[in-house]
Amino acid sequence: MPFQDLSSKEAETVQGGAAMEMYEFYRVDPRNKLGSFNGGGLRTMSPRANDRLSFVRIREGVWTFYRFRYWINFPGATISLGYGDWNLASLGFDNSISSFRRTG
Repeated sequence: MPFQDLSSKEAETVQGGAAMEMYEFYRVDPRNKLGSFNGGGLRTMSPRANDRLSFVRIREGVWTFYRFRYWINFPGATISLGYGDWNLASLGFDNSISSFRRTG
């Protein structure tokens, strides 16, 4: 049986939605989506995502966001977020996230 690529919308339906979605411009809009992630695996990611993140929608787990690219070598400003819709400007992290990972 041949494999068939699914669109992001079809994949969300089959997989039950994303654990975390990232957007720019403070609103959930497909045109502003920078990335969509499952419980640890990448689903989609825009090549323009670095330092453009403004809004995060988390539906599962705890995710930690870092101002620096590598969280191991450069300790610095971080923020950990759980379930909810998060405007990063109100938290002082607008357009400054360079890396992230699921931490819980």
